[in-house]
Amino acid sequence: MVIPDVSVFTAIVDSYLPEPQATLLNGIVFGQSIKVQFELYDIVKRTGLLHLVVLSGMNITILSVLILKATARFSRVISFMILTIFIAIFVVIVHPQAPIIRAVIMCYLTLVAFVFQRSIQPIVALFVSAITIGIIWPQWITSLSFLLSFFSTLGILLFVTRIKKSDAVSSQIAHLALTDLKTSISAQIMTVPLIILYFRQISLIAPIATLLVGPFIGPLMLLTFAMVIVGSVNWYLGLPFGLICYGITTGVLIIIELLSKIPFIFITF
Repeated sequence: MVIPDVSVFTAIVDSYLPEPQATLLNGIVFGQSIKVQFELYDIVKRTGLLHLVVLSGMNITILSVLILKATARFSRVISFMILTIFIAIFVVIVHPQAPIIRAVIMCYLTLVAFVFQRSIQPIVALFVSAITIGIIWPQWITSLSFLLSFFSTLGILLFVTRIKKSDAVSSQIAHLALTDLKTSISAQIMTVPLIILYFRQISLIAPIATLLVGPFIGPLMLLTFAMVIVGSVNWYLGLPFGLICYGITTGVLIIIELLSKIPFIFITF
């Protein structure tokens, strides 16, 4: 079995979307650099959204949820085996990177516990993943990508509580909105010191920007996976997915551009 290089999939995205939508989508899904589009890179940086256009644990999480739902009727062991294979293929395609490997280790720890009908605290899985990376890939443990991924995840696990059940739909919507805001702020709080230290800059609007743009990332990733898989078989079959991705990425770009024009939101040191 020959696994295609990530360039094969980014080329498919390029065939469906114009610029800068294609570069933005390839950054979100496959972690491709967006610096080739200077204006795009600048507005993304000003709004504090660079963490959304790099490979992170979100890719692994969404892929895991999708596969687990598709294999829900199978036994736990079979679902685990299928998920393990698909995650391994994805990692090979995008090439192993610190944030991805951290998420993979956390995912596998959770799955093993699930198969054996045990439970593991997410924060324990996070630190086990960090220790594992420190032992096997010690050069990664001090990399900025790993540190940002680790501390943003730690912030979410420490400060964001689970959504409580409620009979009232309005209460659920309000609670979801509050949870999204808390998630964004928690991740930002833990990573702000690193961003200031490494980049000597900070975006004051980053939590709000993440709250507004974040909900689109999951659907974009799923649609892009469908687009590149179907599109690799026949270009026209992937066209409907390409049109939807174009619409969503255009909307995301509009949000980012509007936020980036707000004065005094970006501070450099």
